[in-house]
Amino acid sequence: MQNKQSKNAGNRGDRLKHAILLEILDYTIQNNIWSYRESHAGAGYYDLNEHSMELLNFLSTNEKNNLQGVGQLYGQILKQWWIKNTKTYPGSIALASEILYRNSKSLDKIDIRATEVDIEAFTRLYSLKSEFNLGLKNESFDTNLDWLCEGSSMVFLIDPFFYDINVKMQSGGFGREQLINIFKNLSIKKAAVLIIFTSYIERSHKKTYEDLKMDISNHLPPKSVARHFITTRKKNGKTYYWISVIGFGDGVKIVKGLHSDWNKSWLASKEINTLIKEVNEIYQ
Repeated sequence: MQNKQSKNAGNRGDRLKHAILLEILDYTIQNNIWSYRESHAGAGYYDLNEHSMELLNFLSTNEKNNLQGVGQLYGQILKQWWIKNTKTYPGSIALASEILYRNSKSLDKIDIRATEVDIEAFTRLYSLKSEFNLGLKNESFDTNLDWLCEGSSMVFLIDPFFYDINVKMQSGGFGREQLINIFKNLSIKKAAVLIIFTSYIERSHKKTYEDLKMDISNHLPPKSVARHFITTRKKNGKTYYWISVIGFGDGVKIVKGLHSDWNKSWLASKEINTLIKEVNEIYQ
């Protein structure tokens, strides 16, 4: 699995996921929320490939003023990462750790927890544990929801890539039962933001994003809000990846405050050719 993740690291899906994740964490830090959770943490960081090299080459030749506006945090933290890690691309948990620790005056208040069931990926992920004081488990996320959902406020990234409505609890997959269970856990929090990243076009899961969107709409708890974003190539307009951002409690204002003018981002430049678009909003 690690080889597949390394092959895709820094692709348009990662750019969508990581740019929006960092925008959310910037908002939550301003609201004094320092807890981050991840269900499928992967290896934490990955060898450079054609996708991440495209980002590295662009960022190494463009000054800071070219990164102004929405998405600038993603570019800034990548540049910061590559000062000390020249041969790897950071995954979600590494990027989240970087921004949380960069902005914290007290390391004690940061609480980062993640699960990863694949032993090869987990072994590499574990090497980040001491640097960022991570709470890690080499187990399935859906058997550890009580542990992952501990705390009054958090950002929670679910990144299974596939959404399958028929997946049962304690299977390691992500489907309707897991979604409803997570909604129940997060809807009682003081503030929570749930991020779900999935495929838009997938050979074996033809309706993965359609099922997810419908289930979010049907099961979203009262007084919550969901926004959906996709990424396309500017040349062909074809959609590849989907991300849903859902706010609970005080997390609603954070989700509502997210930028939508991604066409002005450096990611939409002709060199990077990654256009992020908002699809619609769902309010309950």
